[in-house]
Amino acid sequence: MITQIDLENWKTHGSSKISFSRGTNILIGQMGSGKSSVLDAISFALFGTFPSIQHRRVNISEIIRSRPEQKDSATVTLHFIINGDNYIVRRSISKTGGAKAVLEKNGEYVQSQPQRVNEEIMKILKVDYDLFSKAIYSEQNGLDYFLDIGPTDRKKQIDELLGLDRFALAQDNVTTMINKIKDLADENEKTASGFDIGKLKAQMEALEKEMLDLGAERRRIELELAKVSTKKEKLDNELSELKRQFQKKMKLEQEIVSSKSRIETLSREIEKMGPMDADDESELNALILRTKKDAENAKHEQRDLQERWQREQARLSNLNASLNASMKDKAEHDRLIDEQKKLDRKTLESNRLKISKSLEVHQNDLARNAALIGESSKWAKELEKHIQKCPVCERDLDESMRQRLLADKEGSIRSMEREIREISAIIVKEKAEQENNSALLNRLSVIEDKIKSYGDVESAISNFKALAKAAQDNANNLSSLMAASAEALTKKNEELIRLTKKKDDFERRSRYLEQRSEEKKSMEEKERNSAAIKIDQTKLDSIQEDLTHLVSEFSKLSTTVESYRKYESDKKIQIRDKGIEIDKVDALYKDITRKREITENLARFKVSLQETQTVLRTKLIDSINNVMQEVWPDIYPYGDYSSIMMKATAEDYVLKVKTHSTGADSWQDVGTIASGGERSISCLALRIAFSLVLSPTLRWLILDEPTHNIDQQGLERFIRMFNEVLPRIVDQTFIITHDPILKQAYNSKVYMLSRNKNEDRETVVEEV
Repeated sequence: MITQIDLENWKTHGSSKISFSRGTNILIGQMGSGKSSVLDAISFALFGTFPSIQHRRVNISEIIRSRPEQKDSATVTLHFIINGDNYIVRRSISKTGGAKAVLEKNGEYVQSQPQRVNEEIMKILKVDYDLFSKAIYSEQNGLDYFLDIGPTDRKKQIDELLGLDRFALAQDNVTTMINKIKDLADENEKTASGFDIGKLKAQMEALEKEMLDLGAERRRIELELAKVSTKKEKLDNELSELKRQFQKKMKLEQEIVSSKSRIETLSREIEKMGPMDADDESELNALILRTKKDAENAKHEQRDLQERWQREQARLSNLNASLNASMKDKAEHDRLIDEQKKLDRKTLESNRLKISKSLEVHQNDLARNAALIGESSKWAKELEKHIQKCPVCERDLDESMRQRLLADKEGSIRSMEREIREISAIIVKEKAEQENNSALLNRLSVIEDKIKSYGDVESAISNFKALAKAAQDNANNLSSLMAASAEALTKKNEELIRLTKKKDDFERRSRYLEQRSEEKKSMEEKERNSAAIKIDQTKLDSIQEDLTHLVSEFSKLSTTVESYRKYESDKKIQIRDKGIEIDKVDALYKDITRKREITENLARFKVSLQETQTVLRTKLIDSINNVMQEVWPDIYPYGDYSSIMMKATAEDYVLKVKTHSTGADSWQDVGTIASGGERSISCLALRIAFSLVLSPTLRWLILDEPTHNIDQQGLERFIRMFNEVLPRIVDQTFIITHDPILKQAYNSKVYMLSRNKNEDRETVVEEV
């Protein structure tokens, strides 16, 4: 059961979400409101296509919503339940031509490639797109599609729908295969007749006898070769042993010569060293030990003096650094004393007091003049008003007096403003002098504090100089001691080297004496071993000559054996080739027999296919007719056609209705006698039968505008059928219609679809 579909930018839909229920689901709306696109979306979600795309009435890019603005992609999401499992399939397309698909089962990923999703859904639904589009999905105004096409196309398409076309195709393929196998059998028979099988077998027997004779002679020669090989191996081993002994003797003689040379060399070295007493060695070892101890003591003394000298050098460096710092402090101290002498605190304090008093007087004068200007400006403004009385004394004023008084006031104001500017300049100058004087006093305080911080710097300098001189004298003394110690250490080391060399000479002489003694013993042993080996070159040459004769004989016999083996191998190949040739001829005759049997079996299979097709067609048509006759009384509102059936002929499938005229029942062709509405109802019965018979696990029916040719009475029966009949027969029915009367289908789920076409708005979906 389909439970829900979500459309994003699909044709006229912006974002629509429609839920479906078991039974009848009706979508009502005017032309262009987006009804049919919902059914197209169901087909697209399941199979990645729908009839308009298949028939190339639209291309994939026209599916993406382009009004009122162009969108980049469109998405369809379908929710459905099969055998208790919840499935979600989501497909999207883009303007760039890319397509994506995802299938989920019970919330888990199943497939993601579009083709793999198609295959998985066909496996789940047990329905492919062809069956879906012809048996379940009726396009807009296409309910009577099978009545509108010609007999040949109708026969072909219904056979394909029923799956019977595969039997016809299989029969054609079987006929083609029978002809091919017969041609192959005839060709093999013609090929086999060109061979004389008796002659081939006689030739093979002769070759086998020749090979047996060659084998007997080869085995005789191999026995002779084995005897020669044994003699050769024995003589070869004897010669190898003699050669080994001879080489051993030669090696011993070479080693004896080398030993004599080494003995002579060791003797000369011993004579060079002269005689040495064993007591000298004991005294020499004691002297070496004493010298080593003296050298080690001198080395420790040298290291101690070095460490003391380094410490004194570090102390001297620190004292010199402190002395340099004190010298810098003294220079800065002297400079500050000179600067202090130039700054007299008493004079600076007197100047600060004097400037402060003068600044106070001038600031008071400035404030007084500013007040006078304010008062005079006020009277001048009064006099400017052409008043009749003096603003000060209240006496009468004529115009000339007012003008004089006004002129006096304005002159007084200008004079005071000039005086204010002069006083302001003096105040600025005095403030600058006051700031400079304060800065000098602050600087003098800083100088005095720094001079105090330096303290008695001259005493510090004298102290550091004395300490540095003492440290330098001590370092010089240590340096002299280090030189004397180094000289003593050098002498001890030279004496130790001399004594060590003398000891090495003594040890080398002892070693040479021991090596000479051992070399003499080794040489005497080698001389005895060499004398024990009684072999000469003449004996070796004699045995080598005998071995050469045996090797030559062995080579000749080996070559003969190999020749016989090659002849035998050639005969085996010839025998094998003859056997292959004989087997091929036998195989040809067996294959001819087998192909004749296959053609007979295929002929019987072809008859079986034809019989099976006839039986299956009869059973399918009986099932379809049974369903149509069951639903017919419920969907056809009149009594003139009491039943309906589909009849198969050799060239066509004919839809017929039963009529009652002239007192007898007769079957009439729907395409000949039926009106438009009657044709639609007849085809609806056929569609229902196709859906139930060909997809019994799905039990869906999708109809686009099925009522366009049906009158009012027929519509009322249709509504009753949707409410009462179809839900008993079909699990889910989807109906697209523009007829608002179908709102009366009270047991159905009804949606109204609308769209403002004047403004190119998107589809609006409302549940009724």
